[in-house]
Amino acid sequence: MSDRTRAGRIACPQHVAVKPIVIRSDSYADASYMEGVACFNGGPLLEHGWVCRPEGTIIDPTLPRDEGVYFPGLEFRGRTGICEFLATPRGRKCKISPFLYAFGWGGRYSPSIMRHWEQGNAHLRELFPEAFKKSPTKDQNTRVIGHAM
Repeated sequence: MSDRTRAGRIACPQHVAVKPIVIRSDSYADASYMEGVACFNGGPLLEHGWVCRPEGTIIDPTLPRDEGVYFPGLEFRGRTGICEFLATPRGRKCKISPFLYAFGWGGRYSPSIMRHWEQGNAHLRELFPEAFKKSPTKDQNTRVIGHAM
């Protein structure tokens, strides 16, 4: 799967809606459950979960009408991959929460999750370069016109 595919501690709605598709549906038993970062309609980056068919089709039941860019950070291949992860010490802590929380808040201790946060930010910098320009500093001939009280 490519790094860039188009298309809270309490369980997030997308994780609650998406994991059971792979776990319970025989027609999706070979699909991958993905967690990572997504950007929808040019909005902010979000932790997100989705299903990916073996041929690469993204199934996102929580945002079916939105267009987005997906940055997969964790992949659990099929029902077997999910069950194997849930049997690990990390997985046992994430039965009802997003799996990425097994790797710290927001997945911060997972190199793949952090790489995809960085790729998501790079995507936003491409879309909105003005928003990422550095503000001038005092050394660059800006002057103070007032002080906050």
